Amino acid sequence: MTKLNQPLNLNNLKQLVTAKITSGQVKMHSKTFFATGRVLSWLSGLLFSLLLILLTSFIVYVLRYNSLVFKGFGWSGLNIFLNSLPILALIIVTLLGLSLSLLAWRQTPAYKKPAAYTVGLTIVVSLIIGLAINLTPLHARLAEKAFNRQLPVLGPVYSQNLNGRWLGATAGTITDIQNNNWEIEDNLQTLWLVKISPTTRFPFDKDFHIGDKVIIHGPTSNQTIKAKGVRKIDDQEKINFPHMQNGRGPGKLRNPRPLPNP
Repeated sequence: MTKLNQPLNLNNLKQLVTAKITSGQVKMHSKTFFATGRVLSWLSGLLFSLLLILLTSFIVYVLRYNSLVFKGFGWSGLNIFLNSLPILALIIVTLLGLSLSLLAWRQTPAYKKPAAYTVGLTIVVSLIIGLAINLTPLHARLAEKAFNRQLPVLGPVYSQNLNGRWLGATAGTITDIQNNNWEIEDNLQTLWLVKISPTTRFPFDKDFHIGDKVIIHGPTSNQTIKAKGVRKIDDQEKINFPHMQNGRGPGKLRNPRPLPNP
Protein backbone atom coordinates (compact mmCIF):
# COMPACT_ATOMS: atom_id res chain seq x y z
CA MET A 1 0.00 0.00 0.00
CA THR A 2 1.36 3.38 -1.04
CA LYS A 3 2.12 5.72 1.82
CA LEU A 4 0.88 9.29 1.67
CA ASN A 5 4.40 10.73 1.98
CA GLN A 6 5.65 8.72 -1.01
CA PRO A 7 5.32 9.95 -4.61
CA LEU A 8 2.51 8.28 -6.57
CA ASN A 9 3.73 5.74 -9.10
CA LEU A 10 1.52 6.20 -12.17
CA ASN A 11 2.72 2.97 -13.77
CA ASN A 12 1.75 0.94 -10.71
CA LEU A 13 -1.63 2.72 -10.58
CA LYS A 14 -2.27 1.99 -14.25
CA GLN A 15 -1.38 -1.68 -13.73
CA LEU A 16 -3.64 -1.85 -10.67
CA VAL A 17 -6.63 -0.39 -12.55
CA THR A 18 -5.99 -2.65 -15.55
CA ALA A 19 -5.85 -5.69 -13.28
CA LYS A 20 -9.17 -4.80 -11.62
CA ILE A 21 -10.84 -4.29 -15.02
CA THR A 22 -9.47 -7.61 -16.27
CA SER A 23 -10.67 -9.46 -13.17
CA GLY A 24 -14.16 -7.94 -13.50
CA GLN A 25 -14.01 -6.02 -10.23
CA VAL A 26 -14.54 -2.76 -12.15
CA LYS A 27 -17.05 -2.63 -14.98
CA MET A 28 -16.34 -0.46 -17.98
CA HIS A 29 -19.09 1.40 -19.82
CA SER A 30 -18.98 2.85 -23.29
CA LYS A 31 -19.42 6.53 -24.09
CA THR A 32 -22.84 5.62 -25.49
CA PHE A 33 -23.89 4.40 -22.05
CA PHE A 34 -23.04 7.72 -20.40
CA ALA A 35 -24.49 9.73 -23.29
CA THR A 36 -27.75 7.78 -23.07
CA GLY A 37 -27.94 8.33 -19.33
CA ARG A 38 -27.42 12.07 -19.78
CA VAL A 39 -30.10 12.27 -22.50
CA LEU A 40 -32.57 10.34 -20.33
CA SER A 41 -31.82 12.67 -17.42
CA TRP A 42 -32.50 15.75 -19.55
CA LEU A 43 -35.70 14.24 -20.97
CA SER A 44 -36.85 13.36 -17.45
CA GLY A 45 -36.02 16.88 -16.33
CA LEU A 46 -38.00 18.34 -19.24
CA LEU A 47 -41.00 16.13 -18.45
CA PHE A 48 -40.88 16.99 -14.73
CA SER A 49 -40.56 20.69 -15.60
CA LEU A 50 -43.63 20.63 -17.86
CA LEU A 51 -45.68 18.72 -15.29
CA LEU A 52 -44.53 21.05 -12.53
CA ILE A 53 -45.42 24.17 -14.52
CA LEU A 54 -48.83 22.88 -15.64
CA LEU A 55 -49.76 21.61 -12.19
CA THR A 56 -48.57 24.83 -10.57
CA SER A 57 -50.68 26.89 -12.96
CA PHE A 58 -53.67 24.61 -12.29
CA ILE A 59 -53.26 25.06 -8.52
CA VAL A 60 -53.15 28.84 -8.97
CA TYR A 61 -56.35 28.68 -11.05
CA VAL A 62 -58.08 26.54 -8.40
CA LEU A 63 -56.98 28.93 -5.65
CA ARG A 64 -58.35 31.87 -7.64
CA TYR A 65 -61.64 30.04 -8.02
CA ASN A 66 -61.80 29.05 -4.37
CA SER A 67 -61.15 32.67 -3.35
CA LEU A 68 -64.74 33.39 -4.46
CA VAL A 69 -65.91 32.06 -1.08
CA PHE A 70 -63.76 34.62 0.75
CA LYS A 71 -65.05 37.80 -0.92
CA GLY A 72 -67.59 39.52 1.31
CA PHE A 73 -67.61 36.93 4.08
CA GLY A 74 -64.56 37.78 6.19
CA TRP A 75 -63.13 35.17 8.53
CA SER A 76 -65.79 32.55 7.79
CA GLY A 77 -64.94 32.83 4.08
CA LEU A 78 -61.24 32.57 4.86
CA ASN A 79 -61.85 29.40 6.87
CA ILE A 80 -63.74 27.81 3.96
CA PHE A 81 -60.96 28.88 1.58
CA LEU A 82 -58.27 27.27 3.74
CA ASN A 83 -60.28 24.05 4.04
CA SER A 84 -60.54 23.90 0.24
CA LEU A 85 -56.80 23.92 -0.44
CA PRO A 86 -55.85 21.25 -3.04
CA ILE A 87 -53.59 19.33 -0.66
CA LEU A 88 -52.93 16.38 -3.01
CA ALA A 89 -51.94 18.66 -5.88
CA LEU A 90 -49.64 20.62 -3.54
CA ILE A 91 -47.96 17.38 -2.42
CA ILE A 92 -47.45 16.28 -6.03
CA VAL A 93 -45.97 19.68 -6.92
CA THR A 94 -43.58 19.39 -3.97
CA LEU A 95 -42.46 15.90 -5.06
CA LEU A 96 -42.00 17.05 -8.66
CA GLY A 97 -39.97 20.03 -7.49
CA LEU A 98 -37.72 17.84 -5.37
CA SER A 99 -37.28 15.33 -8.23
CA LEU A 100 -36.41 18.09 -10.66
CA SER A 101 -33.99 19.62 -8.19
CA LEU A 102 -32.31 16.24 -7.69
CA LEU A 103 -31.88 15.81 -11.44
CA ALA A 104 -30.46 19.32 -11.75
CA TRP A 105 -28.15 18.67 -8.81
CA ARG A 106 -26.60 15.67 -10.58
CA GLN A 107 -25.91 17.56 -13.80
CA THR A 108 -23.06 19.93 -14.56
CA PRO A 109 -22.81 22.72 -13.55
CA ALA A 110 -25.70 22.44 -11.11
CA TYR A 111 -23.69 20.23 -8.74
CA LYS A 112 -21.23 23.06 -8.17
CA LYS A 113 -23.89 25.28 -6.63
CA PRO A 114 -25.60 25.00 -3.23
CA ALA A 115 -28.71 22.81 -3.31
CA ALA A 116 -30.82 25.66 -1.97
CA TYR A 117 -30.09 27.70 -5.12
CA THR A 118 -31.20 24.87 -7.40
CA VAL A 119 -34.38 24.16 -5.44
CA GLY A 120 -35.22 27.84 -5.05
CA LEU A 121 -34.66 28.62 -8.71
CA THR A 122 -36.81 25.66 -9.78
CA ILE A 123 -39.71 26.75 -7.57
CA VAL A 124 -39.49 30.44 -8.50
CA VAL A 125 -39.35 29.77 -12.26
CA SER A 126 -42.28 27.33 -12.03
CA LEU A 127 -44.37 29.83 -10.08
CA ILE A 128 -43.62 32.63 -12.52
CA ILE A 129 -44.53 30.53 -15.56
CA GLY A 130 -47.57 29.12 -13.75
CA LEU A 131 -48.79 32.64 -12.99
CA ALA A 132 -48.14 33.65 -16.59
CA ILE A 133 -50.24 30.73 -17.85
CA ASN A 134 -53.10 32.00 -15.68
CA LEU A 135 -53.10 35.19 -17.73
CA THR A 136 -54.20 33.04 -20.67
CA PRO A 137 -57.63 31.36 -21.05
CA LEU A 138 -56.07 27.86 -21.02
CA HIS A 139 -57.55 26.54 -17.76
CA ALA A 140 -60.83 28.38 -18.25
CA ARG A 141 -61.34 26.66 -21.60
CA LEU A 142 -60.30 23.26 -20.25
CA ALA A 143 -62.69 23.64 -17.30
CA GLU A 144 -65.52 24.57 -19.63
CA LYS A 145 -64.84 21.49 -21.76
CA ALA A 146 -64.69 19.34 -18.61
CA PHE A 147 -68.14 20.43 -17.44
CA ASN A 148 -69.47 19.90 -20.96
CA ARG A 149 -68.01 16.37 -20.81
CA GLN A 150 -65.71 17.08 -23.72
CA LEU A 151 -62.40 16.61 -21.89
CA PRO A 152 -61.26 12.99 -21.51
CA VAL A 153 -58.73 11.93 -18.84
CA LEU A 154 -58.36 15.40 -17.28
CA GLY A 155 -62.09 16.09 -17.11
CA PRO A 156 -62.63 14.61 -13.61
CA VAL A 157 -59.66 16.61 -12.26
CA TYR A 158 -61.32 19.88 -13.28
CA SER A 159 -64.88 18.90 -12.35
CA GLN A 160 -63.87 17.72 -8.88
CA ASN A 161 -61.83 20.82 -8.04
CA LEU A 162 -64.07 23.45 -9.69
CA ASN A 163 -67.57 22.16 -8.99
CA GLY A 164 -68.56 25.02 -6.68
CA ARG A 165 -69.11 22.76 -3.69
CA TRP A 166 -67.00 23.77 -0.74
CA LEU A 167 -67.15 22.68 2.88
CA GLY A 168 -69.62 25.33 4.02
CA ALA A 169 -70.46 27.05 0.72
CA THR A 170 -72.19 26.24 -2.57
CA ALA A 171 -72.22 28.09 -5.90
CA GLY A 172 -75.10 27.88 -8.33
CA THR A 173 -77.82 29.54 -10.38
CA ILE A 174 -81.12 30.66 -8.84
CA THR A 175 -83.90 28.68 -10.51
CA ASP A 176 -86.83 29.65 -8.28
CA ILE A 177 -87.65 32.17 -5.54
CA GLN A 178 -90.63 31.84 -3.23
CA ASN A 179 -90.27 34.26 -0.34
CA ASN A 180 -87.68 32.73 2.02
CA ASN A 181 -87.34 29.51 0.06
CA TRP A 182 -85.06 29.58 -2.96
CA GLU A 183 -83.86 26.91 -5.30
CA ILE A 184 -80.45 26.86 -6.97
CA GLU A 185 -78.79 24.54 -9.46
CA ASP A 186 -75.08 23.99 -8.96
CA ASN A 187 -72.38 23.36 -11.59
CA LEU A 188 -73.07 19.61 -11.45
CA GLN A 189 -76.77 20.23 -12.21
CA THR A 190 -77.89 19.28 -8.71
CA LEU A 191 -80.85 21.18 -7.24
CA TRP A 192 -80.60 22.68 -3.76
CA LEU A 193 -83.30 24.14 -1.55
CA VAL A 194 -81.97 27.33 0.08
CA LYS A 195 -83.56 28.43 3.37
CA ILE A 196 -83.29 32.18 3.90
CA SER A 197 -83.68 33.44 7.49
CA PRO A 198 -83.66 36.87 9.17
CA THR A 199 -80.01 36.26 10.16
CA THR A 200 -78.85 35.55 6.59
CA ARG A 201 -76.18 38.07 5.55
CA PHE A 202 -76.21 39.88 2.20
CA PRO A 203 -72.80 41.62 2.06
CA PHE A 204 -73.35 43.44 -1.25
CA ASP A 205 -76.89 43.25 -2.62
CA LYS A 206 -80.34 42.07 -1.55
CA ASP A 207 -81.96 42.28 -4.98
CA PHE A 208 -81.92 38.75 -6.42
CA HIS A 209 -83.67 37.30 -9.43
CA ILE A 210 -84.09 33.94 -11.12
CA GLY A 211 -81.01 33.33 -13.27
CA ASP A 212 -78.56 35.10 -10.95
CA LYS A 213 -75.30 33.28 -10.21
CA VAL A 214 -74.78 33.17 -6.45
CA ILE A 215 -72.61 31.77 -3.68
CA ILE A 216 -74.47 30.52 -0.63
CA HIS A 217 -72.66 30.19 2.69
CA GLY A 218 -74.18 27.67 5.03
CA PRO A 219 -74.30 23.99 6.04
CA THR A 220 -75.91 21.45 3.70
CA SER A 221 -78.10 18.46 4.49
CA ASN A 222 -80.36 16.42 2.19
CA GLN A 223 -79.87 18.91 -0.66
CA THR A 224 -80.93 21.76 1.62
CA ILE A 225 -78.77 24.75 2.51
CA LYS A 226 -79.39 26.84 5.62
CA ALA A 227 -78.12 30.13 4.25
CA LYS A 228 -75.82 32.12 6.54
CA GLY A 229 -74.79 34.45 3.73
CA VAL A 230 -75.58 35.07 0.07
CA ARG A 231 -73.81 37.11 -2.60
CA LYS A 232 -74.00 37.43 -6.37
CA ILE A 233 -71.17 36.35 -8.63
CA ASP A 234 -70.24 39.47 -10.56
CA ASP A 235 -69.69 39.78 -14.31
CA GLN A 236 -65.89 39.73 -14.12
CA GLU A 237 -65.96 36.52 -12.09
CA LYS A 238 -68.22 34.94 -14.72
CA ILE A 239 -65.66 35.89 -17.37
CA ASN A 240 -62.78 34.47 -15.31
CA PHE A 241 -64.61 31.19 -14.70
CA PRO A 242 -66.88 30.55 -17.70
CA HIS A 243 -67.67 26.98 -16.61
CA MET A 244 -70.01 28.53 -14.03
CA GLN A 245 -72.31 29.44 -16.92
CA ASN A 246 -73.09 25.76 -17.45
CA GLY A 247 -76.34 24.18 -16.36
CA ARG A 248 -79.86 24.08 -17.66
CA GLY A 249 -80.74 27.46 -16.19
CA PRO A 250 -84.11 28.92 -15.20
CA GLY A 251 -87.13 27.41 -16.89
CA LYS A 252 -85.11 24.46 -18.24
CA LEU A 253 -85.29 22.04 -15.33
CA ARG A 254 -86.08 18.49 -16.33
CA ASN A 255 -87.74 17.56 -13.03
CA PRO A 256 -88.51 20.74 -11.10
CA ARG A 257 -89.61 20.06 -7.55
CA PRO A 258 -92.21 22.17 -5.71
CA LEU A 259 -90.77 24.36 -3.00
CA PRO A 260 -92.27 24.08 0.49
CA ASN A 261 -94.77 26.66 1.59
CA PRO A 262 -93.15 29.51 3.52
